[in-house]
Amino acid sequence: MPLSRPFNHTLKARAIRQPKFRAALLREAADCLLSGDHRTAMSVVRDYIKAVSSYAEVAKATGIHEKSLVRMFGPSGNPTTSRFANVFAYLQKKEGLSLTTSA
Repeated sequence: MPLSRPFNHTLKARAIRQPKFRAALLREAADCLLSGDHRTAMSVVRDYIKAVSSYAEVAKATGIHEKSLVRMFGPSGNPTTSRFANVFAYLQKKEGLSLTTSA
């Protein structure tokens, strides 16, 4: 049975409507990254960027060229740790989150 609405539209609508959902996306990306599943982490960050902001906005805020961001978070992307951390820190700040914990 075909979907009545593309997944990206559903994701974007929910992300715009629910701040807790946006925060959960970033937490999921962090959890995936920390558990070694960097492909899923990149996919979740890509979905977040597409749903909540844009590559142009992230490029402007991070100083990373927009086309580089698209390649970084594409299916075969392989961002450096510093670039991934730079993007993730911006998204976390934009969302008003602190996903770090202290012991």
